[in-house]
Amino acid sequence: MINSLVLKNKIFGTFPVITISRILTNTVRIMNNSHVQKTRMKKSLITIILLTSSLFCFSVDIKKDPSQVKITYIANEGFLIEVNDKSLLIDALFGAQEYDFCDIPDEAQLEGMRNARGHFKDIDLILATHAHRDHFHAPFVMDHLSKNKKGTFISCEQSIHQITGSDAYNPAIQSQLVEVTPDSLSFIDTVVNGIEMRVFRLNHGPYYEEDPETGEKINRHRNVQNLGFLFHLDGIKIFHGGDSSPAWKSDFEHFRLDKENIDIAFLGRAFIPQIQLPIF
Repeated sequence: MINSLVLKNKIFGTFPVITISRILTNTVRIMNNSHVQKTRMKKSLITIILLTSSLFCFSVDIKKDPSQVKITYIANEGFLIEVNDKSLLIDALFGAQEYDFCDIPDEAQLEGMRNARGHFKDIDLILATHAHRDHFHAPFVMDHLSKNKKGTFISCEQSIHQITGSDAYNPAIQSQLVEVTPDSLSFIDTVVNGIEMRVFRLNHGPYYEEDPETGEKINRHRNVQNLGFLFHLDGIKIFHGGDSSPAWKSDFEHFRLDKENIDIAFLGRAFIPQIQLPIF
């Protein structure tokens, strides 16, 4: 069973559901940095209650080598994931402005990420599930890659285009950019910096607006290239679904993700009403 589970600090705002389904003889830590604004403490307590009711930890009869798994919440759906000597930073390099719909990385986090310092030094993979501003900001990614020559950025064509099409684009980072854009309802298997992954094309959660001329409801997110990542790290399977949604449950059924024996899954807050607590 899991030896320890640590929750620390600044867990607030629109925290995604984290489901830990099965990790044996491992240490799992879910943490955040110590930069907590007092005005957010009330919201923090509310979300910790929500998180703990949505965080399932139980073991099954499997055999795995012991691993150190550390998960650090950054903001919105951004996380730093560390498994032994491998590290991933996903959906975390954003926050060029304040948003009224999600929290953003604080100044200390942004300074560390943009300059590849402290906890964000020598990150193996930097990833964005899609190009929306609450998951990805091209100038911040370029800043990080210029300081972290070891790191590789992986995302869809829409995100990569925002980088290469920028006036500030430096061709020196070209070799650090990997574009993976599966066709709709398909996946691509790849290995980057020694990390094996399967990249899924998942529908972004819908956002309907009414056409002022026809009155028709149009999904504003219908053309978003949203990726899901399934990482294989030292025997641990970790899934991040970006802005996938239970509205597209058929995507998950199509890929039979329930058969993947996923150890840790990061799912957006839209999934919270769908979660069923296990009975012990």
